[in-house]
Amino acid sequence: MSSASCTQLETNLDDITPEILGAVIGKLMSEGALDAWILPAVMKKNRPGHQLCVLVENEDAERFKEMIFAETGTFGIRVRPVEREVLERSVETCETEFGKIRFKTGKYHGKVLVRKPEFEDCKAAAERLGIPLPELMRRLK
Repeated sequence: MSSASCTQLETNLDDITPEILGAVIGKLMSEGALDAWILPAVMKKNRPGHQLCVLVENEDAERFKEMIFAETGTFGIRVRPVEREVLERSVETCETEFGKIRFKTGKYHGKVLVRKPEFEDCKAAAERLGIPLPELMRRLK
């Protein structure tokens, strides 16, 4: 397990379409955000809106703030230092009844706590074999 300081950027949005929000999340992640998510929110004047949250490496905060301003049209971003703890991770390719599937493993103090098949590998195998994805994933447990 490792711990690292990072930065959380947040802004409230009440004048942006869902299509643009989805594109913004995609861009933030492809540009190297550690995580990005959207929460529903009630804004001033009781307007429905969204809270955009982005977790980034400290050294990337300025670049991501500029990106958020440009892509969303927001007038303000809250900036918070946060601590992030992550499990020790590894990826292993296993031969399964569905072909080769990568599995992600997460350890905490050397003990395996999480082991999951890689979703994209499962999706591709399900499509290739004509098996419902939930069934394939159930059988891999």
